[in-house]
Amino acid sequence: LFFVLLMRVMDRSASIGQPFYETVAGVDKSSLATLLFNGESGNDNDRFLPGYVTDRRMLLHKNIWFPNHIETPERLSSILDLCDQQGLFDRMKKIPSRLASLDEIELFHSKDYVQQVASFESMGAEELQKASSTYDSVYACQHSFTAARLAVGSLLNATEAVLMKRCVNAIALVRPPGHHAMLDAANGFCLFNNVGIAAAHALNAFRLDRILIVDWDVHYGQGIQQKFINSKQILCVSIHRHEFGSFWPHMPESDWNNVGQDDGLGFNVNVPLNVRGLGDADYLAIFHHILLPLAIEFQPQLILVSAGFDAAVGCPEGEMLLSPRIFAHFTKMLASVAAGRLVISLEGGYCIPSLSWSVSCVVRALLNDPIPKLAGLNVPVNPYVVDAMLSLARRLKPYWKCMGHLLSTVNATLTRANQKPLPAHDSVFSAKRTDQTEAACTTILETGHVSNQDHLTNVISDIEKLQLHASKNGISARGRVDLRVDMVTQPYGDFNVDRLAVFLPEKRWRDAFLIQSTLANVSTFRTRKKDFSRCIKEVEDFAQSLLNGVSVCGCLITEHCVTNFWNMEREVSATLANSTACNVLFVCLSSAMVRVERRSVGQLKVTSVAIPFIHDATRVDHNILDENIVHPDCYNVDLLWSVPNPTTADRLFIFLHV
Repeated sequence: LFFVLLMRVMDRSASIGQPFYETVAGVDKSSLATLLFNGESGNDNDRFLPGYVTDRRMLLHKNIWFPNHIETPERLSSILDLCDQQGLFDRMKKIPSRLASLDEIELFHSKDYVQQVASFESMGAEELQKASSTYDSVYACQHSFTAARLAVGSLLNATEAVLMKRCVNAIALVRPPGHHAMLDAANGFCLFNNVGIAAAHALNAFRLDRILIVDWDVHYGQGIQQKFINSKQILCVSIHRHEFGSFWPHMPESDWNNVGQDDGLGFNVNVPLNVRGLGDADYLAIFHHILLPLAIEFQPQLILVSAGFDAAVGCPEGEMLLSPRIFAHFTKMLASVAAGRLVISLEGGYCIPSLSWSVSCVVRALLNDPIPKLAGLNVPVNPYVVDAMLSLARRLKPYWKCMGHLLSTVNATLTRANQKPLPAHDSVFSAKRTDQTEAACTTILETGHVSNQDHLTNVISDIEKLQLHASKNGISARGRVDLRVDMVTQPYGDFNVDRLAVFLPEKRWRDAFLIQSTLANVSTFRTRKKDFSRCIKEVEDFAQSLLNGVSVCGCLITEHCVTNFWNMEREVSATLANSTACNVLFVCLSSAMVRVERRSVGQLKVTSVAIPFIHDATRVDHNILDENIVHPDCYNVDLLWSVPNPTTADRLFIFLHV
């Protein structure tokens, strides 16, 4: 038995390109045994499931002298309760939690500091308050050391599970958060730097060379960047509220011009957000033009995400307007890189409703559930975001080819519009907004190089090919080899910003960011009955086209579709004279997706399902369509529509599968 287990571990370690003895070096025997003997049923398909790890003992960490502190145990408990209610954990692999060893924590933190945190266990309330006051924005109780060790150990187990192919990807639902914790000091609600320790552990134990750390928390994660500022093995990308240094933690090194030091030059990337109230379109522009091109060029072996949700709508800390659903899109984009080796760790987020819904959207994305539609994308990218992206691209150009491509694309677009190219100096705009600055920014926006997806960089096109390749190996979250039919049946739940007690920054954003279920009320649809009848007629016509059995899968595109085509079921009778092999297929109706299911001989059931699109539709290059995904006899395959940079799920839902 031991020999068989040893050979299985060696096989998994070889699959990530490292010798067995190097792969497990530094992994303590207890954690390795936990991964190998975790009470699983023995179903080998479990390794194709996403994993999750948590521990309710982390709820014991709380502020005993100020119970209303925003970093409350309810943050975690609400997430766990919602995911349980939605049945998400039932479809995932449970990764065991554990306490991190002191040696593991000291991969990142100094020994003296670790001992200081350990001493919290023996302190009384007054001593704890005094000790906490020596740090910036930190509280502790007698359970804090244990909770912090559980947070680190749980994330380490999740990272090991992904790297050893015990699960396809993972999320660690942990607290206290970690990305602010520095080498020898607690900071910003953080005691130990969970993601920083996980990255150091992966470098040391698994001999990785390239790790991408993405920090989308609204606050600058100074702890992680300070640790790896000189390293070219870690590419850190942080998108955070900055407001020209006036936003906490008020650090000048959080601006775009800090790109690393020594060997790490070019590997420290900050995208400062100098205005509040930014939304989905602004963040998508950053992902499309900065983060994804860098990720593709870097080719990471592992992606770690410091997933803060304080930029979500309703959070008083972030004052941003991201919809919970946008985090599902972030997750799917990153999952297309690094062969899907993605580990997400919970950081901030202090509006309980939007926090829990945002996390549930991330979990659904890990499960390969359909990506939900986003509202409010038909708006220009904020000028301050354009400023930050172009300034950053200029600064990174010497180190990354993709940034040169972006600038070349921008200048070519400006030239075609008879406008002046970008200035030669690093900073595109000054910190103070002037009439001249506004005019220049307006010119750049009007040319459409940021908001118009036709002007994306050449590097981004590689993402489509990667996602097409990855989609061939789609594995069902329930263990089957192909989930392209089953996963569309999982709807996203309702979330409405009107439920939030927090006042939104500006009412004008309310309509654009009204977040509803992909399955809206039937009453909403009845006002568009005429359009619905037209859609149904086209579905019937398409079903009739299957009569000759020429195509067993295909796609029908029509511009006569209704945006609110949700929650409608209708029996469509069709005589299947030749008993076609088609049992379930999907029909793409411009902005909606219809599931056509064969109920019995002579009858089809037509049901509206989730929309896959995240942006304005653009034509897909027929040459990059994979013959293993699309049937060669696809109906109207040359008219397939997709998002500019589709995720795997986008690709899967565009096609009709049997």
